[in-house]
Amino acid sequence: MSITPTERAEAMALQVLISARLHNGHVVTHDLVDAVMSRDAGTEQGKANKESVRRIIRKQAASENVRVLFTDDERYWAIREQLHHMTPEEVAALSNSIAEGGDRDPRGWDRVLIRALSAYQSRRPAPSRLWGCKPVSIRLWRQGPVPTVEDVVDAPHAVYVGDERVHEGIPASHVRTIVGNLRFKRAAFTQDPDGAICVEDRAYVPQLFHMRTVNGGTPERIDSAKAMREIDNAMMKPGKDGVREMSAAGSRARIVYRDVRGTVELRPATREEAAATVKPERERYAVGDLVIVRPVVFDSKKRRHRVMPEYLGTVGSWASPDYMVRSLVADEDGHGVRPCRVHELRPATEEERVSAAVQAVADPLDDGLAAYFAETYAAVADGTAVPVRADKVVVGMDVIAAVRLEDRTIGTVDRFVHPYQPSVAVTWEPRDHRDSVMGDRRVFSPDHHLVVTVDSIARLTSASLAAADEEQREANDRARRAELGRKAYEEGARLDAQRRATNEVIEEHARMLLLKVGYGEARPGTAGFVFRTNHNVVGLYAQDAQGEPSPEWLDVYRDLLECSGWFAEYKSGYHGSYLAVLPPTAEARAMVEEAAARIRTGMAAEAPPPPAGY
Repeated sequence: MSITPTERAEAMALQVLISARLHNGHVVTHDLVDAVMSRDAGTEQGKANKESVRRIIRKQAASENVRVLFTDDERYWAIREQLHHMTPEEVAALSNSIAEGGDRDPRGWDRVLIRALSAYQSRRPAPSRLWGCKPVSIRLWRQGPVPTVEDVVDAPHAVYVGDERVHEGIPASHVRTIVGNLRFKRAAFTQDPDGAICVEDRAYVPQLFHMRTVNGGTPERIDSAKAMREIDNAMMKPGKDGVREMSAAGSRARIVYRDVRGTVELRPATREEAAATVKPERERYAVGDLVIVRPVVFDSKKRRHRVMPEYLGTVGSWASPDYMVRSLVADEDGHGVRPCRVHELRPATEEERVSAAVQAVADPLDDGLAAYFAETYAAVADGTAVPVRADKVVVGMDVIAAVRLEDRTIGTVDRFVHPYQPSVAVTWEPRDHRDSVMGDRRVFSPDHHLVVTVDSIARLTSASLAAADEEQREANDRARRAELGRKAYEEGARLDAQRRATNEVIEEHARMLLLKVGYGEARPGTAGFVFRTNHNVVGLYAQDAQGEPSPEWLDVYRDLLECSGWFAEYKSGYHGSYLAVLPPTAEARAMVEEAAARIRTGMAAEAPPPPAGY
């Protein structure tokens, strides 16, 4: 059963009025009518005539308690009412925002808004119709450039409420639907430079990166597309055949492989991890850096990975794809160098450095001696001091006395090597005028234990590590400068050898041309031409029978060369005037290739050795 155009327009007007009361603050505008009719375009009422719909809405506006803003004048005064209730600072901020937006800001092209702002800022008295007015609750002008559904990043999104992540793995298509709904409701939302859609206190952040953890080691950041491909490959054949077990939820997964890949955990990167700068693997650590090694060994019989105890080590060198790391404590064979992947390493913290330093100076004690020190020294019992052998103490350590239990700082340490009675002489730093340096001297056997505070060991360790780090950085800088200098010299020597070999080939061809015409080379008692060639130029000189320069012959040689297609230019050097010779353009490439072939076969002159210091 068909309906009349009037009934169709009335049904459409009813939908617009309902939308105005529910979503638009009891205000009907052209944009609202267009949006609702676009939404219902596939229905019978959506085929109504827009002018008829607007006319019916205006008739029913008073009874439906809605305000109609169809004409420019109606919208102008509605904007004036809103500006009248805004503070001068807010109006100034709005005006500045429009000016900064430029041509891309749609508010700059809104003539009604610009006219209302100009009237407000003209400082003319407010009209009486603005006294006691109640402005509409919706914004009557467009905000800045509004994101569209095409602006949504094509990647899974995570939802943040404040700084807390509440959901993750939301498809990009769902976020596009949210953006479309927000645009329909004319809600205020923005898109930050990272592509996140921000709505009030919520943010839909694109997950462009994942963190990949292998066997519980250091997480490594990878692209989300690569992570999703690994998850899909582990779920489907043939990749599924190499998986022992797997669990996945959204964009998170835990995959246990049957081979050397071990256990892989994938999770979306946090906002801080996604914004961090990630260096290439070979640049993560420098030579001499202290790292914590978490070795993982693959048991080929059980086809399982075993995680070994962590230990402290120093980075030696990079041998792709591993770092060669030396343990601070050698193994039973006296060796401590092991190749380590990046996910097996992490930088050592200050506490771990201090702990390693304490373990290095504090030897393990038997149960009886450990109980004695714990009963005698309260600091040993609570872990703030450790027993240290006398032959391991250094200047600056704070030692707790056994009787008075007060700290004394070591001032000097003298070790005496004797075949029968070695000893260590220690003096303390004087605290005041009553302390005597000579009277404070103590002599201990090397195996005697002094109780040293952990704070002093940490202080000395931090100072020594800082000095060592500075020294290591200087050494690295020197090595890098030397390497760059060596490479620069090698490159320069290679180019010099290439140019010299090319010039030698040019000289041979030019000599053959002159000899073919009948001109001879200069010899003792005979006039002729002479070539002097280096890596910069091929020089052609003319000499008489006495070996003196003969510049008049240079004109003859030049005419001959130019008639044959060569290039000759007058130059002046140490041996007088000469011609700088260049081959014809058609033959130049062949001469360069001939010179390169000579270098490869070793026929060309070798480059001189680098100078001392490289």
